[in-house]
Amino acid sequence: LLDLSDQVVRFRLYGPKSLEILREVLAVVEENELEDSRMKEFISSNQWWRNECNKHSPGELPDGFVFSLLVEDPRLSRPLRKTKPTETNRYSAKSLNVGSLPSPLNDFWNFEIRRKTLEKKLIEMDLQKMRNTQLKPVKTSEAKIPILLIVRNTGIGTTSPFIGLDLIIPSGFGLEFWLALQYGTARSVGLKDQKFLELESGHFNFPADVPDCDAGLNEFKEEYINLQEKYIRRPHNRRIKYWSSLSIKYPFTFHFSELSHDWLENSSVKGAAYVIRDRRTLLSIEKWLVGRGPMPEESVMNSTALVPVSLISTTLGRPQRFALICAPIDEDFINVAKLSKGESATQITEQPRKSTSKSVFSNEENKEGQGNKIELEDFVSLDVTANEKHISLNSLFPDKEMLRKRKMKEKKKEKREKAKAAKRLKRNVKSIPQMSNSKQLGNGTEKLEEKALIKYSSSCSRPIIGRIVRGDYSFVHGRGFAIGYCCLPALKQLYRGVVLFRNVTSRRYYPARITLLKNQVDL
Repeated sequence: LLDLSDQVVRFRLYGPKSLEILREVLAVVEENELEDSRMKEFISSNQWWRNECNKHSPGELPDGFVFSLLVEDPRLSRPLRKTKPTETNRYSAKSLNVGSLPSPLNDFWNFEIRRKTLEKKLIEMDLQKMRNTQLKPVKTSEAKIPILLIVRNTGIGTTSPFIGLDLIIPSGFGLEFWLALQYGTARSVGLKDQKFLELESGHFNFPADVPDCDAGLNEFKEEYINLQEKYIRRPHNRRIKYWSSLSIKYPFTFHFSELSHDWLENSSVKGAAYVIRDRRTLLSIEKWLVGRGPMPEESVMNSTALVPVSLISTTLGRPQRFALICAPIDEDFINVAKLSKGESATQITEQPRKSTSKSVFSNEENKEGQGNKIELEDFVSLDVTANEKHISLNSLFPDKEMLRKRKMKEKKKEKREKAKAAKRLKRNVKSIPQMSNSKQLGNGTEKLEEKALIKYSSSCSRPIIGRIVRGDYSFVHGRGFAIGYCCLPALKQLYRGVVLFRNVTSRRYYPARITLLKNQVDL
């Protein structure tokens, strides 16, 4: 394998108008400009791009198809200001014949061809001289750039935000093509927008959303470290009590392997969790969930397999990363059946966890005092003088000189007490931190022991069957939408594809519909 990361540049265009923008940006080389035999191999592909490309949208082209084109320097055809691409309403009503598409060429991967093309590139000073000396605009140059166009089609329609093309060019021309795309009204986005586009189209981001590869596990580890450090930097009274208040065992990571092992009937099965991506297997699981087919094989059901799923919120709620996917219990269905016509859904909330361990800082005297208060709870005193207090007139109207002397005495006494306290602190400076640390460690170890005793799948009031890896409000669906993974053996708990999801910072459960995802991970 050859690493070409520093020799090629890739631009990824999203949206159904990406092909229209590329038609305006790319100026393919004319036939009379193709001099040697190597360049003449691009005649068929350049002709198809010039004549047939405007009759089709990227949603009609086959996914993964590669175009090999020979284009001019994009600086020669770049407009002076941003111009929208011309809309063509000449889309062909006939279905596209895949056999008529030009086959890709291997010239782009030849290092010598890319090197010679870069050597013939015009520098900016020479280009300006040519423009100043010629009356006609400069349209050609010696540098004929070989490029590749890779079609990306989801197969779910021509208006999906994920469809588009990948433009791959030789290194050294990245800035020129970048500016040409910007002047062609293509808008640059960052990694956050890319992940949102992938979410809208139901695709997982690699490697941030893939739990069964080393790159994905490293991404999870880095994210956990960053979130944990951010959480620790907050003061104690501003930290969310994930375990005691919200019953969230792992708020900053997923631990899919532990969750999948909790749902196994045969505890002897070992191994890390893996994701099922075979389309036939996913179709059989989907038929079984709907009730139109038998249960998959026992070897598949009793394994640490994860199933990619998508969730659409049926009422309110905006699912976010690390949210829990839970199966509803019988009580939830009974409450829904009791709803009147005006009510849409019941509110299901997670109650705070009741700790079974005794407090380290408990005091027996306080307990005795509380017991006495409980015993005398119904006692009402009839003695009027019980709360009266005798106050002398000297304290109400003190002499100024006496008051000044009293204040001086109090100040001297306070100074002496401070000096004594400072000496005591110097003597006990080593013992006091050890005592406080031992108390904190004792309290922390009790919480850790309680966490370890409780199963991951039953750590909250509803059984956890999966986790959400990406979620937000979807403008395509008009409601909360998320993608994630569920344990395959846990899908037996579902009824008619209804699940509950709960964010790690919320106590409320929201109902949602679950469907299986059969899209492949896009690298």
